[in-house]
Amino acid sequence: MTARRGRQYFHEGRVKSARLLNDGSYVVTVKGNRNYGVSISDVGSNLQVSCNCPVSFLCKHAYAVLLAINMGTLHLKAPSEKILSDPARFQDFLKEIQEFVEHPLSKEEFRYLETVQFMYERCQSLQSISAYELGNLGFNVPIALWGKNLQIWASFPKTVKEFWYYIRREAIERRWSVPPFLKDYEPRDASVGKEQWERQKSVMHWTKLLHEARPNAGNPLIYRIEAVRLQLLK
Repeated sequence: MTARRGRQYFHEGRVKSARLLNDGSYVVTVKGNRNYGVSISDVGSNLQVSCNCPVSFLCKHAYAVLLAINMGTLHLKAPSEKILSDPARFQDFLKEIQEFVEHPLSKEEFRYLETVQFMYERCQSLQSISAYELGNLGFNVPIALWGKNLQIWASFPKTVKEFWYYIRREAIERRWSVPPFLKDYEPRDASVGKEQWERQKSVMHWTKLLHEARPNAGNPLIYRIEAVRLQLLK
């Protein structure tokens, strides 16, 4: 089914523009019920492909893009160097980290911070984050999470500092290893969005329970209690 629909999308010309991101990967627009973004990384070797559609992995949109590449109608060429799109904000991030660690950053630490900035710019283009970006930041993401867009914030972070704040908190909650020099770092404006996100997580939790709940003769009040709690959280 996926291959058939993917071929159909390709022949209908639904594979549109390819946009180069600053980390050297691409986002290809595919027109479906709406425009979806197919992310392609490691161009020229082993392609890693994901999509921001609900299927996210091995979907018809990704198949259509791969077919377009194989048929030569979509040409991708990776740049020789990665370039930050917002060096000023990266310098602000770098300065705050430097003041926090109170020691000259090593080359490895500097490169890690650059990777955080690249992953932020990549996720900003996609307006989502997946196991791919977390894996690039050195986190040992379980296989079950690959191919999925992860919900770790209420709305997309406005700065790379806020981006790292959410990633660090998610890593700590999942007991993933955080680079030692950043383990205790929280941005100066870390409180911004924290209460909103905690509230949103509660709403998401109760929404899920309410969706799964079914009234039963044994305890007809369960459904109503959950509904009331959800209303109060909102």
